[in-house]
Parts: sequence; structure tokens; C-alpha cells
Amino acid sequence: MLIGAVVGIVLFQHGPIRSLYARTAVRVGAVVGSLYTLWLFWRMSERTDALYQGGFLLAALAVSAVIVSVVQPDPGRLGRALSVAPLRWVGRISYGLYLWHWPVYLTLTETRTGIDGVTLLFLRIATSFVLAALSYYALEKPIRQGTFRVPHPRVVALVGAAALVVAVFASTTGGNESVAASTTRALRAAASAPQAKPPSQSGATAVVPTKVMIVGDSVAGTLGLGFDTVGPEHNLSIWNRGRLGCGLFYGGSVFEGGELLPVDPACDWRASWPEQLDTFKPDVVLMLVGAWDILDREVDDHTVRFGTVEYDNSFLQQLDDATTLLGSSGAKVVVLTTPFFSRPELVGQTGREWPEYNPARVDRLNSLYRDFAIAHPDRYTIIDLNRFVSPGGKYAAEINGVLVRDDGVHFAHDGAVMVDNWLAPQLAEVAKGGDPDPAANAEQYDPRKLRAR
Repeated sequence: MLIGAVVGIVLFQHGPIRSLYARTAVRVGAVVGSLYTLWLFWRMSERTDALYQGGFLLAALAVSAVIVSVVQPDPGRLGRALSVAPLRWVGRISYGLYLWHWPVYLTLTETRTGIDGVTLLFLRIATSFVLAALSYYALEKPIRQGTFRVPHPRVVALVGAAALVVAVFASTTGGNESVAASTTRALRAAASAPQAKPPSQSGATAVVPTKVMIVGDSVAGTLGLGFDTVGPEHNLSIWNRGRLGCGLFYGGSVFEGGELLPVDPACDWRASWPEQLDTFKPDVVLMLVGAWDILDREVDDHTVRFGTVEYDNSFLQQLDDATTLLGSSGAKVVVLTTPFFSRPELVGQTGREWPEYNPARVDRLNSLYRDFAIAHPDRYTIIDLNRFVSPGGKYAAEINGVLVRDDGVHFAHDGAVMVDNWLAPQLAEVAKGGDPDPAANAEQYDPRKLRAR
């Protein structure tokens, strides 16, 4: 806005550009600016770091170059192309389009409309245009022309101001903490290994708590937070070491949502797990990864595509090393299958490629877990988390009225409680050297009973 204001002032004070060389330079700058702007539309997204490191400034300068050129008495070919009636009409209602598109995109979602892709995109665009046009002709234009009449303007102004204040407070208070923030806060609070619980007394027999250490990514972290409400009958002592943004792969970069993102060096579990195992001395280690392991990767300027033999071999090597390390302390290792994910419907992300949300990728990763377990039968126990939280073989945000995952990836609190009450008896069975049998504990994890607790 500052650059636009400066351009407006300069044009107003300077007047038309008369020099042939200056007009030529302005027109060349306008062509370059328009091509650069189109390139931004094509290649950039709201997640591109370069936009926040000077990219928005360059975008504003590019558009300003176009404006300076097309408002001259002789606007040139670019100016004449942009002066066609339909584009000028879009320009008149453009501010309304800017205001209306946001609530339209939030309201007309794939879930509500039952359509997706290009069809949903056109519906959103058409609805935005209709609302912007109605707003322009019924409100904006009459106000500009002085023909808009409001009965009792003082009363309307007072009511409108009061409504605005209420709307501001209502929209900015009571918001939920983000998944990342709440998970980070909870994991930091649990950074130290929990104090050993005293053995519970049952007659003359002392029952020592089963110590369970949770490792993996942020999905594992959010799942682990639900163990705080697991019933005392399971006698578990939990240390949640899930870490945001960290899967089995801890080097290079990953392609997420079409963007190349570096992996945090702190994700190197080879450096952190040995000390944690020595500190806590768990009976069972529960591992859940996958959200970051189904992504294409770049390592040493070489792209490794998910689903290729190269990727499979690399993942299996990481799985081999990780489960060997986790079991080296004598703990039983449990690997949870990766659950299906669902891309959240966000404004501005229509048309973006999110292959990581393809359930076929999750199926392939889970098949690698099973293939490895067959080849190494004593390495770890698999518990099929995906089957439990994806009834019918499809992603489910809710199960029997319980919100399991609210952002398409992480576990909501009630969902984590439900899953952890389902997991607890199975983990206890694994600690005793047995095999988990989810069906035998069906009543213990009935969602309706859990909500009634």
C-alpha cells in the first residue's frame, strides 16, 4: 500500500511522461513486471519463504511498473489489452472480490458441497463475483455517488459501531491453541523422564508399573498426550518423546505441498534416543511415524521419489537401524501403522499438489512395516492403528461421535484418549511377552463408554 501511495503521488505531481526514452523504459518495465507477476501466480504459494524475504516488495514494484505504463495518455499494447471492458469491470469490483472471496472459500468447502477440484474452484469464483457485484451496485457505488440514503443515520452508525466492536471481540477471543503450539508446550513440560510410580498394591502382591516410552513425530506426540487420562487399571508410566517435524529420516529436505523444506537437524534420533533409553529404561517403546516419511525427499542434491525401489530400501534401512536401537535396551518395541491423512481445506490452496495425502502412500508404507516384520519376526510387534482410526478403510475425522483428528493429521484430545484406552491393554500384554488382541478388549475402548467417564 505504501508503494502504491508513492506511485500515485509521483504520477499526480509529475504528469504524463513525455520523453521517448522514458516511455520506452516504462513500457519495457511494464512487460517485465506483468510477466513476473504471472510467474508469481504460477510458481509461488503462501508457504514460499522468498515472499517473506523481499518477494512481496518485488511483487509490488512489478505491479507498480504496469500501472505507471498503462495510465499514460498512450498506454501502449499492454495498456490497450488491459482496457477491454470485462477487465475494467473486474477492476471496479476488485476490492469487493478481495473482501468476499475469503468467507466464500471458507464456507464452500469440499465437505459441504460434495464437489472438488476445478468444479469447486469455479463455484467459489462465481459466488465471489456475484457477491462482489451485488455489493458494488447496491452499496459501494451508491455511497460514492452520494445517493445512498440511510434512515436515522445516527442510530444506524451507533448500532453499526457496537456490532463491529462485538464482532472484533467475538472473532479474536476464545480461539483454540494451535496443534503445534499445544503439542510443543506439552512435550516441553514432559521433557524430563517421569518419576517412577510406586508399585501398586494388590493384596500381598506388588504390581510394578509398565514403563512406555513414545517416540516419533508430532502425530505420535499428540497421541501420547491422551495417556494422561488412561484408566489406572492399566498401570502405565508414560514418557512422551514425540517430536514435531521428525520422522525416521533425519537428513536432507522434504517436498511438502509442492515446497522443499529442510529437515531440522535436531530430528537425528541416533543422537537422542540412546540417552533417553538409558534415562527411562522403558519396558515398551511405542513408535509412530509416517507423516514425514511418505514425502519425496532431496538428499545431497538428489531427489528420491516415494514408492521407488531406492526409497523403499532407504526406508527399510532406517527402520532396521531405528528398531535395533530401540530394542537394544531390552525394551519390547511396538510399531503403530501410519494412519490415513486428509488435506485440510484452506483458502488459496485449490490446485496445489498434496500427494502426501494420497492413502496409497500410507498403504505402501504400512506394507513395508509388515514386510520387515515378516523378515525379522522378533524385532517388533505391529499394532494396526490405521485400521482402528480409519473404519471402512477411509480417513475419519470422527468415530461414533468422538472427534479423533480435527486438522486431518494430528489427534485431538478426545481422539487420543479413545485410542490410548484401546492401546493400553495391548501394550501391557506386549510388556508381558504376549501378543496384543484388540478384539478381546473391545468394551474397554468403546467411545461411548469413554465419553461417559
